[in-house]
Amino acid sequence: MIAAIITKNKYKVIFLVAMLVLLVLAPQFVSRFTVTLITLCFVYSILAMSLDLLAGYMGYASLGHAAFFGVAAYSVAIANTKMGYSFLPSVIFSLAITIFLALIFGLLVSSLKGVQFTLVNLALGQVIWGVAYRWYNLTGGDDGLRGVARPEIGSLVLRGDSFYYFALIVFVVSLICLVMLVQSPFGQTIRGIKLSESRMRVLGYNVFLHKYLNYIIAGFFAGVAGILMVYFNTYIGPSSLEVFASASALLMVLVGGAGTLFGPIIGASFVVLLENFFSAQTERWMMIMGLLYVSVVLFLPGGIFGLFKNLINRIFSRKIQKPVSDSIDK
Repeated sequence: MIAAIITKNKYKVIFLVAMLVLLVLAPQFVSRFTVTLITLCFVYSILAMSLDLLAGYMGYASLGHAAFFGVAAYSVAIANTKMGYSFLPSVIFSLAITIFLALIFGLLVSSLKGVQFTLVNLALGQVIWGVAYRWYNLTGGDDGLRGVARPEIGSLVLRGDSFYYFALIVFVVSLICLVMLVQSPFGQTIRGIKLSESRMRVLGYNVFLHKYLNYIIAGFFAGVAGILMVYFNTYIGPSSLEVFASASALLMVLVGGAGTLFGPIIGASFVVLLENFFSAQTERWMMIMGLLYVSVVLFLPGGIFGLFKNLINRIFSRKIQKPVSDSIDK
């Protein structure tokens, strides 16, 4: 399967390999602050790609997706600070809790569609936020949980450049897994569900099961992003579970280009970099970002990735023009 995907998209693969080389070399040529921003881009790109499985490929927008992101982060923090677990057991514990939550939530929402799906996910996300905010003994309440130990692999403590490369590896592996998923028969079925659920049922597909599994997978990758975030910040608070966090992830998908995987990466990088730039320039940075979001959604329905794709197609497309000549019968 991998060989077929590479052959079909060889130019894209060459571009991605070149970008990967640049990202590997980046810490040697850019400032520490820039490395920090790129690391944040990795984290939010994974979160945005996970939401794109629902919003882009299946056509089901969720405003409670941050629940998986936050629960995974809280689980790592609790396992590390309160239970004394080391890096690997904390990660396994966190992913197990996240998958369990996705299994439960998926049963509740996979039979829904449209606005109902969005609102029920919003309500479930608010429930998780309320638990994190009120259960002070476990989650630290509004103060959150601090002092999460940096991850350790053998004798190596992941901080600075080493954590950057760790996040890069997790990002690349996640991207490869998601590309394989959306190119697989399962991914094609999810696209079919977006186009017409009734038609897929008539063709014999179990629509509920596919939606359910896709929801669980999306929750899993959101959990991976949450784990990276808590180890990056060594802190987690209830703000990571708020509606604003889910809405921001959805905006990343829409701004970058839904249903593309690479679009959410562009959207997440766009949001992270511009938010940090404008917040350092003016106190009204949220208004500026809001105007940019509205402009992109209104004038670029395919997102930034869609714009780039159209420009590249126009530049490199080879159109065969047949000369038009008038023939005269003699």
